[in-house]
Amino acid sequence: MEAIAQRAGVSIGSVYRFFRDKHSLTRTLSDRWQVRCREMFAQLYTPESFERDADAVIDDFINWLGQLLSEFAGARALLSAALVAPEHSDTEVWTREVEGFIDHYAPGLPRARRRVATQTYQSVTSALMVAAVNAGPEMDRYLGEARSVLGGYIHELTREAAELSGRRLRHPSSAVRRN
Repeated sequence: MEAIAQRAGVSIGSVYRFFRDKHSLTRTLSDRWQVRCREMFAQLYTPESFERDADAVIDDFINWLGQLLSEFAGARALLSAALVAPEHSDTEVWTREVEGFIDHYAPGLPRARRRVATQTYQSVTSALMVAAVNAGPEMDRYLGEARSVLGGYIHELTREAAELSGRRLRHPSSAVRRN
């Protein structure tokens, strides 16, 4: 708490005036971080956002993440903590949003495959975000790599969905000919 007060340029008494202890300070920062993330990223998974191509949505995600990490005090530590021990409700919301994103840009993937793709997308995104957070001054380079990997993955899923749709279209006519 003393280090926090010193870095903020206030007395330790001022810090304790607003925060009972280190845990309450951390909780308050974490809550503010989550609200800010929800506000910014809620715009990504909307029908209006999906009118654009997947690369534009991914670009917004990466740009907003970089902005949050640069502007929000303690964001890097908060993001690391959120990725290591996410709150269940946030994980559920993110899973639904990512699954909707994948379903929109790679329609036709079977539900089980879409679920696996969603989990993979989330795992890869988390790993890339942790790498960016830990990169310090190299953060922008890591965010650029994250953009490339996520874009490549959604394009691969789109290709896979198109192939599956093509097979499904051919399959029923093949079955008719056999009868």
